[in-house]
Amino acid sequence: MLANTRLTLATASLGFLSTTAQVIALREILVAFTGNELTVATTLALWLLSVAAGCFVLRRILDLTNPHSVGFLSIMAGFAAVLQVILIRLLHPVAAAPGELLSPAMMALISLAGVMPCAVALGGLFVGLVSLAGHSGARAPVARTYGIEAIGSALAGMVLSVFVLEKGNAFIAVGLAGLLSTLAGVLLFRSGNHHTAATSWAASRWMRTTLPLAALAFFGGVMVWSGNIELATRQFQWGDLEVVESADSRHGSIVVTRRGTTFDFFQSGALAHTVPDPKSAEETVHIPLLYHPGPERILIIGGAGSGVVSEVARHQMVRALYIVELDPAVLEITGRYAPEGWIDNSSIEAHAIYGDGRAHIAGTGEAYDVVIINVGVPTSLQVNRYYTVEFFRQVRRVLKPRGILAFTIPSGGAFISPELGSLAASMARGASEVFTHVEVLPGEVIHLLASQELDLRKRSETMIETLIGRELNTAYVNEYRLWERLVPLERARMDSLITEYGSVSANTDSKPVSASFAIERWARHFTSGRLLSSLTERVTLRSSAAFIVFGALVVSGVIILVTRSSVMALPGALMVYSVGVTTMFTQILIVLCFQVVSGYMYGRIAALIASFMLGMGLASTLAGLRDISRNPRLLLAFQVVLVALPLLVVAAFKALSGGALAHTIVPEGVFIALALLAGGAGGAVFAGGSNIISMAHPEIADAGAVAYSVDLLGAAGAGFAAGLLAIPSLGLAGSAYAVSVANIILLVPLLIGWRIHRGSLPR
Repeated sequence: MLANTRLTLATASLGFLSTTAQVIALREILVAFTGNELTVATTLALWLLSVAAGCFVLRRILDLTNPHSVGFLSIMAGFAAVLQVILIRLLHPVAAAPGELLSPAMMALISLAGVMPCAVALGGLFVGLVSLAGHSGARAPVARTYGIEAIGSALAGMVLSVFVLEKGNAFIAVGLAGLLSTLAGVLLFRSGNHHTAATSWAASRWMRTTLPLAALAFFGGVMVWSGNIELATRQFQWGDLEVVESADSRHGSIVVTRRGTTFDFFQSGALAHTVPDPKSAEETVHIPLLYHPGPERILIIGGAGSGVVSEVARHQMVRALYIVELDPAVLEITGRYAPEGWIDNSSIEAHAIYGDGRAHIAGTGEAYDVVIINVGVPTSLQVNRYYTVEFFRQVRRVLKPRGILAFTIPSGGAFISPELGSLAASMARGASEVFTHVEVLPGEVIHLLASQELDLRKRSETMIETLIGRELNTAYVNEYRLWERLVPLERARMDSLITEYGSVSANTDSKPVSASFAIERWARHFTSGRLLSSLTERVTLRSSAAFIVFGALVVSGVIILVTRSSVMALPGALMVYSVGVTTMFTQILIVLCFQVVSGYMYGRIAALIASFMLGMGLASTLAGLRDISRNPRLLLAFQVVLVALPLLVVAAFKALSGGALAHTIVPEGVFIALALLAGGAGGAVFAGGSNIISMAHPEIADAGAVAYSVDLLGAAGAGFAAGLLAIPSLGLAGSAYAVSVANIILLVPLLIGWRIHRGSLPR
């Protein structure tokens, strides 16, 4: 009989490896697809589908009642976790050059190919551990395994957040997880009966000795040479660009590439700035400062390494420059490659402020003449949060009465695409809701400026005169190019464009236009993008809720038919499906809301997932042991919590996103607590549902596969729908309402099914 201690350690190791591989996969996908957070939802969905496939496929290929087979799978899962990182980095440049737009279908294929090997192995490993737990006489083996795995996952999240990801890289993380997974495999090998299974390949001497030693040497080597492997794989990922440095911080991945004497700096896969790039620096600084008659105090958010300091210093009336940079590592690394005077300039009083730009705006007591947003195009939630109506209101508070808010939007020159036109119109509309005067200046780069009291249209007529009077001697923002922008025909064309897309909604924290912007770009270039765009146009709160309910009935029914389970397992399957949908969506919602509020999801994914898994592990284990399926009131209470979860997250998001508390430790504590609650409610209901399935199914391993697969399929469906359809169409809050409505509807068949099941239980 398998020793309970060894089985517990092996199960916890599964959780540690699972969360490590999942967190690293999410971070790698973020980099591969230029920081678009909605890829998190899609990647999680593909991950869970692959795990569900592993539950069924490996159950039929391997003898998962044999500890040696399960031990072999544990070691192979560790190898697959390392392979996952390499695949994600190598597949993207094969499909497209760095910076080239990929279709939604290609993004999904690359993600699937990257995560599938590890996720499939982990799915089979879960079923194997459930089977071993059942044969060892453990009570409620599905819930027990699920709970212990979740506790191991929570431990991984804490270790990653506090130690590994703060000081190491992806290969150190997966190397450590692989070592633990190999030790778990050794424990399982030692638990088997070698005499009765001497003819089994899984019990051979090679399997029990040579393979573990080779695996330990491999994972140890991965950790020791992690820096070399990191740089080599990044080099392949960036194609023809020469990678000279790669580093991770809590705010994102930083990669430096070289083109002759020019260095490009990428943050989470997106180009942050180039050194030297005087044209971009001049565009960012001089246009807004020329609009202001006497700029003395300037605030620039982002782009501290882009050369803006030396450009601001050319305006002699400027007395002080404050520049906010989220990640100190970016400025530190830029300093190693920038020419002298690029970052610092002794002729101006410059103050570097490290932290979140929204936090500085919310907490500062200073008043500025010009605030320049220099964080890039709002194609991600991390960037989009600087272009919302809520943030514009915060900026207005710190501007002087005649102060100017300024930012840029990329332009195609003479031709502006529909998606760029709608983006510009949305930004202009949002600024108009906050400021009296809004000006959109055409050109190679579109400048959007807003002021409460300064008449920007009149000021534009004096820009050339101001340029000459200040003796700036600029190379790119010169008299000729300003005249080109101020030609009445060009101004009228831009005004017409804004009017044409005037029906576009303003960009807000709860309904980010950046999500729609990405889908519009896909729709213009790819067939799969056009399909996605047509679907998003049809998404409503009612249709989303109906889709969830329909999916629950269909998926639960099909799984039960395919596995030849008793119809008495249906209420349990419905419960588990609702858990999968709600907890996955809530987990995505927590991550995205935290990103909007605080701006550094990259470094906190592990902590948020750890909290979620800790709650799920504790609740699933306790509820499984107490057999919550026999307590209708308690089960109903947890179902009600599931209904309320998305609404609680939205309420916390709205309470924190606009106030001073948004930029303290409070949001992190609140969202971690919500993740813990979501995991706890989900784990309890999963335990109740899986117990019902177990009692209706004669085979323990198959019952575990049914419960785990229904849960994962529900979660996968929620991931796809949330990331690609619901959030781009309904926004964060609207999507949350749809999930809660669906859960309310699902309570009806759940209660009916539970009463039928209750009547069949022995008294």
